[in-house]
Amino acid sequence: MIEWARAVGTLLGRYKVDEGPIIHKSATCEVRFATDIMEATDLKRVALKIFSSASQFERELKVRLRKKPASGEDIEPGSNRFSADHVVRLQRYHEESVLCFVMPRAERSLDHIIRSERIAGYELHLIRHYALCIARALHHVHGRGMIHGDLTPRNIIRVGSNLQLIDFDASTKIGDHVCTEKLSPAYTPPELAQVVLYADESTEGLVHELEEMEKDLIGVASSTLLSCCQAEIESVK
Repeated sequence: MIEWARAVGTLLGRYKVDEGPIIHKSATCEVRFATDIMEATDLKRVALKIFSSASQFERELKVRLRKKPASGEDIEPGSNRFSADHVVRLQRYHEESVLCFVMPRAERSLDHIIRSERIAGYELHLIRHYALCIARALHHVHGRGMIHGDLTPRNIIRVGSNLQLIDFDASTKIGDHVCTEKLSPAYTPPELAQVVLYADESTEGLVHELEEMEKDLIGVASSTLLSCCQAEIESVK
């Protein structure tokens, strides 16, 4: 009876979702903070990533885990593909009535840090530390034969004094085709943006734009600037 009473008003009979706004919402998922009422340790404060897309759920689950336990079971640290030093680990997943991941709750995202903590131009030692954290995390992921696929400030979070990666539903194996279903246009690398974001433009239209750009170079007086512009045009060709 006590267990039943505790579970009333919870998600999946286990997670008491915090009041307040959703932490993050996208086209494929939303993230909420919650308390795990069945956990007595520091791990009771969790983040729930709730998926609206079954394909994205399965994709990220496959990327994150070496060995898949049953739904709702605790995941052994060794079953996570990535080290908890660089990637926020998966504690468990659920695919009963709701598709969701359960992860340790982090403090805030790099996006939030940039917008609210005024470190840009001031805390140079902290900027260097964060840059190293991101570089080491990416090196670790690449060492596991994967690419992240959607690296943005929202997908980098602070745990303690370090930064770690989250959100692997756009990740793929190195050498495979990249995932184009889930992109953040502002952070898409140029070589991918050229293919994905401008895929509908005709070849004739692009040729015309290049010809117009070459005409504009006639009025450039600086030889250095002219060389740079010509090199850029050649790279597009």
